[in-house]
Amino acid sequence: MGLFDWLFGKKSSAPSRPAAPPGKGWKVGDRVLASWLDGYFYPGRVRQVQGDSCEIAFDDGDVALVHKANVRGPDITSGSQVFCRFHAGPAYLPGIVEKQNGEKIHVKYDNGEREWTTISMVRVKRKLAEVGGPPAQVHQGPDMAVGPVPVGPATGGMGGPPVGTMTATGQMMVPPQQGFIPDVGEPVTDSDWRVGDRVLGRWFDFFWYPATILAIGSKGTHLLFDDGDQRVASDTGLMPLAVEEGEEIFIRPKNQPQRIYTPARVLRVSGEVIDVELDDGTQETNQKVSRARLWRCPVGVKSIPFEEADRIMAQDVDGYTYPAEILSIEGDKVVVHFLDGPERMLTPELVKPFALKAGMGVECRWKGGQTYFPGKLTQVDGDRAHISYNDGDEEWTTIRLVRLPPKENLRQG
Repeated sequence: MGLFDWLFGKKSSAPSRPAAPPGKGWKVGDRVLASWLDGYFYPGRVRQVQGDSCEIAFDDGDVALVHKANVRGPDITSGSQVFCRFHAGPAYLPGIVEKQNGEKIHVKYDNGEREWTTISMVRVKRKLAEVGGPPAQVHQGPDMAVGPVPVGPATGGMGGPPVGTMTATGQMMVPPQQGFIPDVGEPVTDSDWRVGDRVLGRWFDFFWYPATILAIGSKGTHLLFDDGDQRVASDTGLMPLAVEEGEEIFIRPKNQPQRIYTPARVLRVSGEVIDVELDDGTQETNQKVSRARLWRCPVGVKSIPFEEADRIMAQDVDGYTYPAEILSIEGDKVVVHFLDGPERMLTPELVKPFALKAGMGVECRWKGGQTYFPGKLTQVDGDRAHISYNDGDEEWTTIRLVRLPPKENLRQG
């Protein structure tokens, strides 16, 4: 930190970039805490700003419109009281942040346990502004996505903060949006799919869930998932609804009302009815495929040209590409550690060779803050990077704070 403190001090004439005050000034890409239906605030990013509301992409995979007054800066620091998912499990435990390093935090739980984890695993209590209504889920555009999503069968599945809360993942349901009509563009007549087809659709946690096609257009395919969520998916986000005997899947046991998925093996398939053996050895007959999710790679990958510990570029669910390192490779499951903190399980097509070169259009977190600003990468020296921002500012920083925008963003810039 001493080196960067010195570098930042040298730029005394540069205009400051203060964090946006509560209730106004939010920009697309801002790292925030936003309220959910249970009254807690969860980490996410601003995806759109619409009048008095922000469309928030929560770290767990849900997207909702939240009134600006209930969107706050990411003020989790050493000494903050939080509720955190111990060992990334389903339950939130109270504790205090003892140390903080970017997205990484060291939490001391009230029961005496301690661990290093990430901000994506916490929720906090903040005063709610009595404005507007509760957060409302919104449909997803093609290939749009959200921040880091917890990995494993105990995560909250599709929509809502992770399980263990009475939210959209449990008994408290998200109120439906009236008159919801997604824009899929001009009708498409030469598609391999038809309205009413049963399919598997890819959600923002990269798992595949059963869904029904409602409309097909030039901008994508409107999917209604069996749990009621909706999104507009691209062609790579669709595949036939097919489950095979012997296949490893994740399923909600019959006695589980919340979206908690357990590993299981398929024993029998009859249409959309399956018999499964859960990971504890028990068997459940006549289960519905609608209670399952699957991990599949949407494109054929013969071999993965990487090894564990390789530094790579990885696309996260927000569509941006970040520097990362490979933690493990098991079949089509690649677990990566993004250099700015969080860890994710990805499919191989989202992992690319490390490539940050001078002249590239990038976005960077000015002075290590939470907001990304557009600019150009002018020099690279190991982990050091020199950024020339579009507004004329410049700085030496670290590649850990750099990301590559989606191609359509680069074209607009």
